[in-house]
Amino acid sequence: MRKDMAIWPTPQVHLTKCVPDEPIMYFCPEALRETAQRFQRGFDGLVTYAVKANDHAEVLDNLVGAGLRAFDVASPEEMARVRRALPEAVLHYHNPVRSRSEVAEAIGY
Repeated sequence: MRKDMAIWPTPQVHLTKCVPDEPIMYFCPEALRETAQRFQRGFDGLVTYAVKANDHAEVLDNLVGAGLRAFDVASPEEMARVRRALPEAVLHYHNPVRSRSEVAEAIGY
């Protein structure tokens, strides 16, 4: 853990005590995994996660741990992040504006 970070019992306690001026990400691995698993149990189709929603390694690693194997990606950078979390992940490349060089790079993934 970084020195400037602390564990707070709830996001509300942190916000009340620190009143941050910049956006803060509160992360609960258990809640993320349970939500992903519940969604997969309740949906019999292929579940994909839109990496653009949050591409932090902690999020991707926890989704992989919850059983997700397919990801909606919009750039080679997102593809690389997913491959670090799960090398054999299914990548759905959805980006309406792509250069030829980006498409060529994406094919490599």
